[in-house]
Amino acid sequence: MYIFLDEAGNLTDDKDDHFVLTGIFTLNPKPLRKLIRRTRKAKLSSRNRRKNSEIKASKATDKYKKYLYEHLMKINNFEVFALYLKVSDIPLHMKGKEGIIYLRMTEELLKLGLVEKYNNVNLIMDHRSLKGITQNAFNVAIYEEFAASFKCPKLFNVYHVDSQKDKGIQICDFVTHAVYQKYQRQNADWYKMIENKIAKIEDAKNLL
Repeated sequence: MYIFLDEAGNLTDDKDDHFVLTGIFTLNPKPLRKLIRRTRKAKLSSRNRRKNSEIKASKATDKYKKYLYEHLMKINNFEVFALYLKVSDIPLHMKGKEGIIYLRMTEELLKLGLVEKYNNVNLIMDHRSLKGITQNAFNVAIYEEFAASFKCPKLFNVYHVDSQKDKGIQICDFVTHAVYQKYQRQNADWYKMIENKIAKIEDAKNLL
């Protein structure tokens, strides 16, 4: 199982009312990664393709997003799980502990995706600073929660990668953008295009 993880919003910035964490779960990441190349070729000039190694969903044109979402829906064998958190629901004792909140949300997302069913799991996430927890401590906590306690042999890898170099993360950015727009901007246009691929989406306030 390959799980691509991405987020939108900010847990400490007053201008963001919501924080969204999204995971794409797939047994075959190749079609998803291929879609990024296909979209870039279809919607960017050769000059812009050379200039921009990654197109963020927040910066993409509507035509670019529409093409990507329409073709994403034609890909089988993946599903999306997501959590949203209203920033005002963060309790006082959790203020300033963004890394811990991120960890708890990640753990819950993996539970929603029933990750314990799989003996070989690759969690792939954008390289980022996790305030309040080191990257190594994050990895250990995830492993202990989902791998170490299993009696059967289990391979569980956590990769922190540069999104410019992983097209799976880039696809997840667009999915996360659609979910974020629904909650932060009350604009569900993009969300409706991919809604059939969203297996479950929940409020994360009870995790804190």
